Amino acid sequence: MIDNRYFSDRAKRFARKLSLLRRLKIIPFKYVLCVSRLVRRKRVDRVFRIFADSGIAARDYKLVLVGDGLESARLQALADEQDLSHDIVQWLPAGAIVAGWV
Repeated sequence: MIDNRYFSDRAKRFARKLSLLRRLKIIPFKYVLCVSRLVRRKRVDRVFRIFADSGIAARDYKLVLVGDGLESARLQALADEQDLSHDIVQWLPAGAIVAGWV
C-alpha cells in the first residue's frame, strides 16, 4: 500500500522550496541535473562534453552539478578549459542537498 497523502505532502513542501530557490536564482528554471560522486570512474567529464555538444545551453539551460569527491578540482579546471563555467550553476556537495531537502 502506498501512502499517497504522505508523498503528496512532501511534494508540496518540495515545490515551495524549489519555488523559493528559483526566485533567489539559486536554481534556474531550466536545468540538467547531475548527481554523482566526483570520482574518475563515474565519468562526469562526459556529462560536460555531452552538455556542451548538445547545444542546450543556447536555450538557457544550465547544468546543476551535485556531488563531491577526489575529481572535484580536476572537473572544475575542465569546466574552465571547456568554457562551461558560466553554464554550470553550482557545485554542491551531496550532503548539502540531503540536509536542505529532507
